[in-house]
Amino acid sequence: MYKNFIQMNENQQINLGKKVRKYREIMGFSQTELAKEIHKSSAAYIAYIEAGKRNISTIDLMALANVLETTVSNLIGEKEITFQQALRNASDLNEEDKNHIALFHQFLKEKSKKNENDR
Repeated sequence: MYKNFIQMNENQQINLGKKVRKYREIMGFSQTELAKEIHKSSAAYIAYIEAGKRNISTIDLMALANVLETTVSNLIGEKEITFQQALRNASDLNEEDKNHIALFHQFLKEKSKKNENDR
């Protein structure tokens, strides 16, 4: 089967790797678990991506974005959108919905901090 690979320079591969690791840890996946989620047999595949030492196919990039609950553009983009920027851009939401999102964001931050402390 022919796969299209994303053409990235070394810096872009390193940035992708950092983002994959960040989102993997936020989601609470080990490298092995994430590899299985995207139908790869080895944690080494994820380890090489996180180290910025592996090209990635468009299919695998889309699978990673889906499993990590983010977007492809966020994973490969040079600039990451902040929570505050995203909330400001959500002009179609009412204040109650924005408050719910802010509470959920706080929950995720606390979960991330707990995961870091559990290591």
